[in-house]
Amino acid sequence: MAAYRSTLHQTTGYTPNYLMFARENKAPADLIFGIPNEDTPSSYDDYSVEMEERMKESYQVVRQHLGMTAERIKRRYDLRIRPQAFHKGQWVLYFNPRKHAGKQQKWQQKYTPHLIVEELPPVNYRIQRSRRARPFIAHVDKLRAWTAEDVPKSWLPNQPSEYDEH
Repeated sequence: MAAYRSTLHQTTGYTPNYLMFARENKAPADLIFGIPNEDTPSSYDDYSVEMEERMKESYQVVRQHLGMTAERIKRRYDLRIRPQAFHKGQWVLYFNPRKHAGKQQKWQQKYTPHLIVEELPPVNYRIQRSRRARPFIAHVDKLRAWTAEDVPKSWLPNQPSEYDEH
């Protein structure tokens, strides 16, 4: 952990030790070779003022580094993303992984067919699972296009089945 905490992080530009204590912690090698240019404050007040200034300065630099890192990550994400557009009346699969106690999630159905009832630009859609179900709003990231030959049974009109006649 000491090695991790004393390693410079690319995102922040500082070590976790420096961000936590406003100084680098001394390592055994520092005791042997000494620390160059170590100025000791003359009083506790000077020390606290110096620490506060170092913390403010380092946190300002960290905010700038995090902003640049977030922009870089967004650019990389935007290169991979493919925009999707759906239309009213189109069938989609809605991603809704439900967890059931005692059941392996590996075998559970994660996508269910839904009908798009309304488009709510730019990235939301009102979808409905069946005729009787209440429509709800879903984000485009949770939807996939679904091309099926037949309509789901929940959307068929109530017709007597062949087994009811006997």
